[in-house]
Amino acid sequence: VAQYQEELGLDFQFSIFTGDLVDHDEAEFLDYEKNIKSEEYIFRDIKATLKDIPLYAVLGNHDTYPYAQLAQQKSGFANLFDWNVELMADMWEDYGWLNSTTAKYAREHYTGFAVTTKTDLKVIALNSNAYYASNLYNYWNATDVDSFGQFQFLIDELIDSESKGQRVWIIAHIPFVEEALPVPAEVFTQIVKRFSPYTIAGIFFGHTHLDQFNILYDGPVSNKSEDSVSNFAWIAQAVTPLSDNNPSWRYYTVDKKTHSIMNSYNYYTKLNDTFYNESDEPVWEFEYSARESYANVTEWPETAPLNATFWHRVANGVNASDEVSQTYNNYKRRFSPYVPECVGTGNCDGTYCFLASFTLKDYEECMKTFHEPEFY
Repeated sequence: VAQYQEELGLDFQFSIFTGDLVDHDEAEFLDYEKNIKSEEYIFRDIKATLKDIPLYAVLGNHDTYPYAQLAQQKSGFANLFDWNVELMADMWEDYGWLNSTTAKYAREHYTGFAVTTKTDLKVIALNSNAYYASNLYNYWNATDVDSFGQFQFLIDELIDSESKGQRVWIIAHIPFVEEALPVPAEVFTQIVKRFSPYTIAGIFFGHTHLDQFNILYDGPVSNKSEDSVSNFAWIAQAVTPLSDNNPSWRYYTVDKKTHSIMNSYNYYTKLNDTFYNESDEPVWEFEYSARESYANVTEWPETAPLNATFWHRVANGVNASDEVSQTYNNYKRRFSPYVPECVGTGNCDGTYCFLASFTLKDYEECMKTFHEPEFY
């Protein structure tokens, strides 16, 4: 990171990490000690790489033990998972990423926190296991929509920022178009609509390991028009190749006043080349920038941010053209040998519905509307 900052004349203000530090092994190969070591070692290495650049992180579904489990305070079983909360808050405070007050808050709110950057952007971090379908504690009292208090925390922080004219980024691990419970997904969707576009400047997920995005429309699922665009979410690619991907990472250029993203620059390494490189360190090559790669599809003004309307036009291009769909799928898997052939094959059908949906319910309704086969 420091190398690219110096070579390209960049000024990285902070970094975000959207979860999953621990190996995605089968259950018999995982244990409590391995979880702790994985989290300690990887955050240690991230700190060594970023040096003085702050990191704001969330936990993924693999970043706990047993897998994906997180208990509410009111359930009486939260003490089973306090070790992870304490570990995260201690490390994040020790590395200077959170101050003592915010670290204390993270301990009390399942590693969720809100922090204000040097440029007055608020970053709100959520623990997505609080709405993940595989977390059995989410069924303890399913009628309690916000049993972890995360959505109330999110609303309170957004209201605070709205009153001050402050822009906000929201980071979490699991996109709501994935294995999120339907009622929490609807709650989050309504919150995003309420505070968009003026307060929420960005939403960032991980989990899929793919380079993707989801668009939120305000209206019936059949009305995916430019006029009904509300907001969108970035789904970041992963450094791990799991599954069938080349490792990748990105940086964003950001308007310091509005905190809107002006462009994303993506780098990748060709994993299949490492069979012949005598164990040298991987070479990170420039892959693409979003603005330039989709310029012909979006006809986007030079001074406009890459907002939900930009990505709506990209999604429409994917829907209308096999060639644009191929471009998107190339980037999704970072030109790995497993990128599907889209042109004239039907192998990429369904891509549009994933991009033009914000929740799993939206996606399923879209698939019915567009009569496309399942793809994911």
